Amino acid sequence: MAMHDQTNAGGNDNLDEKLFTELIEYASVQPSQFSLFTRRIPRIPQKLGETGYYDKYFVPKAVSIGPYHHGQLKLESVQRLKPFFTKELLSKHNVSVRSLYKKLGEPNMVKELKEFYEEPDTRLLSDHDFTTIMALDGCFILYYILFIYREKPENCRELRHHEIVLVHEDLFLVENQIPFKVLTVIRELIKLDRHDKFESFFADDILALERDLIPSDEYDHLFHLVYCNLTPTREVIKKRNPVLRKGTHRHIKTVETSSRRTFHSVNDLINRGIHIRRSSSMQLDNVEFVERCWWFSADLKLPPITVDRLLNLLAYELCSRDEHDAWVISYVCLLNSLIHQREDVRALRDAGVLDNPQLGNESDKEVADIFTEIGMYLVPNNSAYSKVKKQVQSDYDEWNSTYLTELVHDYLKSPWSLLALLVGVIVLFLSGVQTYFTVWSPKSECDDLCKFLKMNHHL
Repeated sequence: MAMHDQTNAGGNDNLDEKLFTELIEYASVQPSQFSLFTRRIPRIPQKLGETGYYDKYFVPKAVSIGPYHHGQLKLESVQRLKPFFTKELLSKHNVSVRSLYKKLGEPNMVKELKEFYEEPDTRLLSDHDFTTIMALDGCFILYYILFIYREKPENCRELRHHEIVLVHEDLFLVENQIPFKVLTVIRELIKLDRHDKFESFFADDILALERDLIPSDEYDHLFHLVYCNLTPTREVIKKRNPVLRKGTHRHIKTVETSSRRTFHSVNDLINRGIHIRRSSSMQLDNVEFVERCWWFSADLKLPPITVDRLLNLLAYELCSRDEHDAWVISYVCLLNSLIHQREDVRALRDAGVLDNPQLGNESDKEVADIFTEIGMYLVPNNSAYSKVKKQVQSDYDEWNSTYLTELVHDYLKSPWSLLALLVGVIVLFLSGVQTYFTVWSPKSECDDLCKFLKMNHHL
């Protein structure tokens, strides 16, 4: 009986070993499991898609660009205009529709362009349907830049003003992109050389640029260009800060910040005389602390950005091969550490740092909840803003327990408070002068006259 049990135990061990061996030998990775890190126009990462804000911040409101949102009924009104805009663009430059389709419909071209997208979204599209999407969307973007953007409303009767605003916002969504190669092909066909229009188009969304804005094959798509210009390359960082020339890694935690996942809130800093200001550049490394001059307030300068743009930049960086040093992730974590409640969001909005098209208290609370929710899953580059954080913390500790801090907060937090303080000081000074001369003024002949009149006032 004991021998029988030993035999069964040995058989079970062999079976378990065989199952484990087969598990390892037949292990494989499906393309969909790593497509987020290989596709140059990715879908939103699952963590962000599950937040409940996907439709509001990542889905186009007026126009679909590319295959991901193609065919949605709510976008049909602008979709119907694409053939007309394509016809207008080609006819203005004497280019035939056939030559455009022939160029973009080449088998090798279609294969190359499809590789920009995740396979499930292109597998069901025929080469003809895919080529049609690329051609219509590419011509739509160029027509918008050339003939609609910054033009008088009466010059575009096909789109109403609010639709134009929504179209512009939709062109900067990460899931709403086509390869720049499509734009390059169309520009070469129509022999387009309007650099001024492209410069002005991108300049409104990217300030203080350090790279050329003309679309080229250097960039994968329009949103990639925006991302590259808002996040500095390692070469730029090395030029600005020689200390970083030896290189840094975003998972290496520094002593100053590894133990401080939270930070002082915006309103807490303001109460200590550290005011939030808008930076002159939108580049995410442009965070600066301006120290106090005597007892005046200090400034923490932050790059301005809209909530939807920041979230799309975050989504792109989370699944991008061009992660650099995780500047978007680090900036989101920085804002998350500064935002503790809706009042902090309002203070950032009032300072022109964090713009949210959906204004109001409820929207501020929503933004605060978004940062709290997504901040739990992010690992920042701890060296990104370590210097600024040390400066803020040092100033905060130095002024935290002084009576002068209370004076600055109560009387110097606005120009009107400062004016009221100055008026009060002047009135107090003049009252003191008047009292002095009343008590200590030297005797004069007028005093004898006044005394005589008082004694004989009944006469």
